[in-house]
Amino acid sequence: MPGSMSTSINAEGLDVDEHGHVLVKLSDEPSEQWMQAFREYWGKAETPGSRAAKKEAFSHFSEQTIVFRGIDVDGFVEHSKAFTKDAIKYANERTLRFETERDARIRDRAEHAGRDQTHIEAEKAKAHKVKFD
Repeated sequence: MPGSMSTSINAEGLDVDEHGHVLVKLSDEPSEQWMQAFREYWGKAETPGSRAAKKEAFSHFSEQTIVFRGIDVDGFVEHSKAFTKDAIKYANERTLRFETERDARIRDRAEHAGRDQTHIEAEKAKAHKVKFD
């Protein structure tokens, strides 16, 4: 399910669509958080030298695929495969860190709410004992 990351997303292979776009097949549909982290990392692609990733080749996400345009399979393997693997790893790590921090905040709020509720219940019990006669 998109939006929930119980496991890391992995690249499972390459394909080419009817338009000649290179597709990286993913093990799961990525969440918005994951896609944002991937884009962030991809935007950092350095361009000096011929081995650099071709930043302009990355196009978009489509369900369980990353779409690359203007590059053939050989070009992808030579110029973008390693960087794509690094971007996937970064997106997994970033998403896991985000989810871990979010879960910790939720647990902390629940613990505070429990303590607050206990305090409120104790105050209610004391208040009910007070009589105005």
